[in-house]
Order: sequence, then structure tokens, then C-alpha cells
Amino acid sequence: MGININQSAYYFFLCLEFVLFKRTFCVDEIITYLENKYNIFLFKETILKYIRTLKTLGFEFERVNNKMYKLKEVPFKITAGINEEKIILEIIEALRNYHVSNSGYDKYNFLEKLQFFLPKDLKKIFNRRLILLNYLEHKNNYMLKNIKKYCKDAQRLNITYLKDGKIKQKDLVEPADIFFTKKSIYLKCFDLNQKTNILINFDWILEIVQTPLKNKYLFKKQFVTLKFSSKFAKAYTLKEGEEIIKKGLGELYVRSFYYDKTLFFKNILRYMESCEIVSPENLRKDFQKYVKDLYQIYYCYE
Repeated sequence: MGININQSAYYFFLCLEFVLFKRTFCVDEIITYLENKYNIFLFKETILKYIRTLKTLGFEFERVNNKMYKLKEVPFKITAGINEEKIILEIIEALRNYHVSNSGYDKYNFLEKLQFFLPKDLKKIFNRRLILLNYLEHKNNYMLKNIKKYCKDAQRLNITYLKDGKIKQKDLVEPADIFFTKKSIYLKCFDLNQKTNILINFDWILEIVQTPLKNKYLFKKQFVTLKFSSKFAKAYTLKEGEEIIKKGLGELYVRSFYYDKTLFFKNILRYMESCEIVSPENLRKDFQKYVKDLYQIYYCYE
């Protein structure tokens, strides 16, 4: 038994789909779209009738150059209480922090579509955030382009940045490369004050001044031997660049590496007692101090 479809309603909803997707359009574009994608041939008068119906339903349009239509408002909104508003704004922040190659257009295209369905009060906050996000995105793109050049030039940088997101710090560093994660972009560099490799989050960077001095130290991986036990002895997945040294009953020895010591410590903490730094000895001692410092933060004196 076939399904009965109201042809006029079907065409109307195809038109609505196009309007919501495109948002700025002319009647001829809708006609061409329906012909090319669905092999549906409609007159201009029919499309204009659909637009008048949308206006009656509460859709608001603005005319541009007496030819184009620009969708301004839709009649259905996301109803959001205080807690929901907070969640929506947190989603925007999460998107701002998500870095994937060539994802900038898709990210902001989605955010612009989202704003149509927000209540007016929340839309004002949303638009302010969107302006800020665009600024930060352009800042990161500008910085990315320049830092790529600095790494290629292999000249030392005077860099001012926020240490742990709070304390302003100025360092002389030798830039090496750019490091991407899903949430952030980092500058890999050798810190001449600390005489060690560090990663600096792009969001923390306040100022960069290139010096005429050429890089002297080679930024390279710092190798470490890790021992995994319990379930991770069987379930641990090697990361790119890692290799198994020895595998025994309930134990797995892995040759790993790190660039930034603190970031490395944070990563291995998630394995808790199932992961041990075997060597080098100085890194074991540094990790002991790191854990003791954490303990002091959370220790409650009676």
C-alpha cells in the first residue's frame, strides 16, 4: 500500500528547507534548486505564494536591493530558562576552544544558524559572544601564520604570556614547531631560562618579539620509560612514536616521550597507580615533587 503525499505541502516544505539553510536568497535560486535536486518545476508566482505563507506563519524577511530576501526571524524558538541559557553559552565556549583544521567556516556557519532559534534576550548575549569568538579566531589565525614563520626563521623570541592562565611571564625562547590538540594550539619551544622544552598555549600569549639571535639548542623529544600494570598492561594503546620495550605477565614497558614536563605529568596521572615512570631518575623525582605539591593543595589539616 502506497503512502499518499500532499504534493503542494511537500513542495512548500522543500522551499522552507532551502530558506532555512540559505537564509539570503532570491526566488530564481529556489526555482533552480528544486529543478536540479528534485526535478520539480515551479513558477515564480508559486514560490512567491509560499513566501507570503511563511510571512503569515511568523517568518520575517528583509528585502535587499528589491531582489533578494534575507531571513530575519523565525516563529519557533528554543525556550530556555536560566540553567538552559548557561548551557547554550557553554556550548559556544566549547566550540570556540575546538580546533580542527579547516573547521572555522563550518563552526561559525553553525553558530549563525543557531542564533535564529534563540529568544531575543539570549540572542543579544549570543551575538556579543559571537563577535568575541570571531575576534579570537582571527587573532589565533594571525598568530598561527606569524608563529609558523618564526619557527621557519629559527630565531629566538621574547615572548610574554600568562603562566597557568594567571601570572604574566616574559621568557626568551627558541621556537620549534606548532602542536595541535582538539581543544588548543600550542607553541613548542625551548625555554632558555629554564633550559627545558615547554608548550605555550596560544590563548595565553600576549606579545611576541622576534630577536636577531639564531636558535642554538635543538628542540627534541624527551624520552621516558613507563611501566603499565593491571588492566592497562593489556589494554594500553600505543600513541604515535611510542614502542613496546618488554611485555610480561601483568606488566607492559613502553618507551614514550614528552615535550612539556607538566603536561606529561597531567596526562599520566589519569592512569593513577597503574603507571610508573621507570626512567630517567631525575624525571621520577620531579614527578614525586609534582604529586607532593598536589597533595599539599588538597590536604585538609585537622
